[in-house]
Amino acid sequence: MGRSGPDAVWAFSGGYRRWALEHPGRNAAAVPAPVADDEEDRGVSEEALEVLLDVLAGFGLPDARVVDAARALRSALHGFVTPEGADGSGIPRDVPRSFRHPDRWLPGRP
Repeated sequence: MGRSGPDAVWAFSGGYRRWALEHPGRNAAAVPAPVADDEEDRGVSEEALEVLLDVLAGFGLPDARVVDAARALRSALHGFVTPEGADGSGIPRDVPRSFRHPDRWLPGRP
């Protein structure tokens, strides 16, 4: 909150990663779309989506592209933290350093 553009994406991404690693079961449960008749599930999902859309709002994308960007960012983050949380990275390189690597395509943070 209180950030925009690349800074907002980096803050969101770091927060997502911390949360997912601290709560792997909740992270896995957050993958499916909310259950249609579960008001609490829909509410939590909508709140999380609003945060993600707010993060991306600073880029001035058309609505359809915001959806594309939200899906891509969510998928990239989930795809990164899932193996990390399961000790699935056997490559001898610092995992947090790899997480910061997108600086080449997403400026703003080293």
